[in-house]
Amino acid sequence: MKFRIINTGKDFFELKDAWNSLSTGLEYSTPYQTWEWVYLYWKYFGANKELQILAYTDKEQLLAIFPFWVRNQFGLKFLEPIGTRGTDYVNILLDQTHQNKILSIFFDWFIKGDFDLINMEDIPSMAPHLNSLLECSDKLKLSKTVNYAYCPCYSIILPNSWEKYLQNLSGRAIKDTRYYIRYCSKEFNLIEYMQGKSSDIDKHFDLHQKSRAIKKDVGTYKSLKVRAFMREYAESMESTNKLRLVFLSLDNNIVASILGVEDANKRYNISIGYDPDYRKYRPGTLLYGYDIEDCIRRCLGQYDLSRGSDAYKIRMGAEQKYNVRVVISKAMNNISEYLQLNAVYMKGRDYAPSVI
Repeated sequence: MKFRIINTGKDFFELKDAWNSLSTGLEYSTPYQTWEWVYLYWKYFGANKELQILAYTDKEQLLAIFPFWVRNQFGLKFLEPIGTRGTDYVNILLDQTHQNKILSIFFDWFIKGDFDLINMEDIPSMAPHLNSLLECSDKLKLSKTVNYAYCPCYSIILPNSWEKYLQNLSGRAIKDTRYYIRYCSKEFNLIEYMQGKSSDIDKHFDLHQKSRAIKKDVGTYKSLKVRAFMREYAESMESTNKLRLVFLSLDNNIVASILGVEDANKRYNISIGYDPDYRKYRPGTLLYGYDIEDCIRRCLGQYDLSRGSDAYKIRMGAEQKYNVRVVISKAMNNISEYLQLNAVYMKGRDYAPSVI
C-alpha cells in the first residue's frame, strides 16, 4: 500500500479519470464527490489554502482519496475536506475492503505531522466508513468530538407513480397542491414546465437572489465568484447529461427555477429561486410538483432537497436525516478552542461557497 500527497494543481488535474473511476464505484458517493465539483471548488475558493490531497494505491489501483486542503485560522493549522461549508455532503472516497488499513496509515501520517486538528463537517450519517474512522482514532488515543445531529438534510424516496406520492402527503399539502394548480390554470393561459441549459443559468441566479432578498438574506449568488464556479460546474455536468436546470413559466414569464444534478438514479437539488411578484401563486410549490412528477415518470428513486430545516421540505413528504461533524486532534484543548472560535466566527454567516 502506497500513498502520495497531491499539492499542485497540475497533479490534481491529472487525477481526474482515476478519481471519477473510484467515485463511480462507491455506492455512497454523490455528485459532490466527483472530481469536477472538488476541483472547481478548489479552483475558485482555494486561494488561501494549501492542497493536501492524499491518494492511496495498491498495485497501481487507486483505493482511496482524502480530498483535503489546509486551512490556517484562529492560530490553528488544520485539515478539512475541500468544499467544507459550501457543499451539502462532504466525504472521503474509500474502498470499504481496505478501509481499516488505509485509515490506520492516514492517522499515523496525521500524528507525525504538524497539523493541530482535522475538521470534517457534513459527513452523511450513513457513510459506511464513519464508524471505522472513529474507532481507528480511538485506538490511537486521539481526542475527538462528534456531533451526530450537526445539520439536518432531507430527501424524498420516490414511489412509482404521482398518485402514490400524493398519498404520502398530508391532507393539507394535497389540497394546497391541487388548489394552486387550479388557481394558476384560471389566471394564466399558458403554464410550462421547461428544461433549461447551462446557458440559462443566469436566469436561475437572478430568481434565487430575488427570492432571498425578500427574506433579507444576501443569497448564494450575490458573489460573482460563486456564480462563475456554479456556471462552470453546470457546464461540466451538462457535458455528461447530469445537469438538471428546470423552470416554471406563466404566460411566457419565467417565475421559478431549480438547479440540480442527477446521478445514479437520484436527483440532488443545489438551489432554488422564484419571482416574489408571483408569490401568491406559489410558483415554487408548483415547480416542485411538476419536477417531482417528471422524476417519477423517468423512474428516479430519490429526490434530494439538500441541507437546511425548511418547513416546506416536511410538507413535501421528505425524510429527515442528519449530517455529522467530526473534529479530531492530538489534544482536546485544540478542539475546544477551535469550536468556540469557529462558533463566534460563523454566527450570522451562511454556508455558501466562500474563499474564507
